Amino acid sequence: MNIKYKCPDNKLVSPEDCIKDCRMSHRCCPSAMPAHVNKHTRSWKGKLSVTQALNPTTQIYLSINNDRIINLQRNIYSMLGTINHSRHEAGGAHTDELECEIFLEDELNAGTTDQLQCVDGKYYLRDIKNKKVMQAKWILDYEKIGDKDYALPTWRQTGKKLKDRDDVVMQMNRYRMLLEKSRGITIEGMFMDVVFIDYSPTNSPSRFGLKYQYYGVPVRKLDDDFVLDFYKKADARIKHALKNGVDKFCYEDDDWKEFGAPGNRCNFYCESKDSCIEYFKKIGKDHKYA
Repeated sequence: MNIKYKCPDNKLVSPEDCIKDCRMSHRCCPSAMPAHVNKHTRSWKGKLSVTQALNPTTQIYLSINNDRIINLQRNIYSMLGTINHSRHEAGGAHTDELECEIFLEDELNAGTTDQLQCVDGKYYLRDIKNKKVMQAKWILDYEKIGDKDYALPTWRQTGKKLKDRDDVVMQMNRYRMLLEKSRGITIEGMFMDVVFIDYSPTNSPSRFGLKYQYYGVPVRKLDDDFVLDFYKKADARIKHALKNGVDKFCYEDDDWKEFGAPGNRCNFYCESKDSCIEYFKKIGKDHKYA
C-alpha cells in the first residue's frame, strides 16, 4: 500500500513529488509540513492492529489492497493528533513514571499504546485523544456515569455503533490485555487523556461546562473474553474478505446516522473512498456517496 495525496483538482500525486515541487499554482497548505507528517504508511503484515480492527471490514479490506489517498487539508485535525502524541512521548522521556509508545504483539493483534504510567508500584494505562469542545458533553457524562450505570456496548453484536467512546474502551482494554500478558503486570486503571484543542478560557466554561482544557477520563474495564471475542471475530472477517472479496458497503451498517451525520464517514473521513467507488463499480454496485 502506497500513499497518494489528492490535489484540489482531484489529481493524485506521490508525497515525494508534492514535497519536492507542488504541481499547482500554489500549495493547498501554506507549507510542505503536512506533506512531510503524513507521508509514512504501514504495510499489511498479516494481522490486524488493535485500532485497525475497530473499522468496518470493507474499509480494512480496501485499505490493505489499495493506495491510501489523503486530502491534506481535511487531514489537519488528524495531523494535530500525531503532533500531540509526539510531544507527549518527548515529555515522557524526561520522567521515570512514564513509558511511552510501547509496541505490543501477540498471535492475533499488534499495536502501539501511548503511555504506561507507574505510580507507587501500580500501573495505569493512558491514551491521548484530541477532541473538540463541542464533544465535551459526552466526555463529562462519561466521567459521571462510571462503571455502575453504563452498560456494555451492544453494537458489537448488532453491528450498530452507539458512541465513539465505545471504540476507546475496546481499544484500551485490548492494550491492557496485551500489556498484562507480555509483562506479567496488573493494570490498576485506564484513562483517556483528552485535550480539547479549541478550548477557550473565555467561553468554554460557560458554553460547554469545561473548567479545564486537559482531562483524564477513566475508562472502565471490560471482561477479557468479551474483548477477545470481538477481536477474533474481526480477524475472521478480514481473513474471509481477503480470500473472497467484499460485497457490502460500510455505510449499510454504519452510516453515522446516530451522530446526525449520515454520509460524513464516507465523504470526509475515509481514505479508501476512491478505491471503494471503483471496486464496487466493477461488481455492478453504485456508491451512495459517489
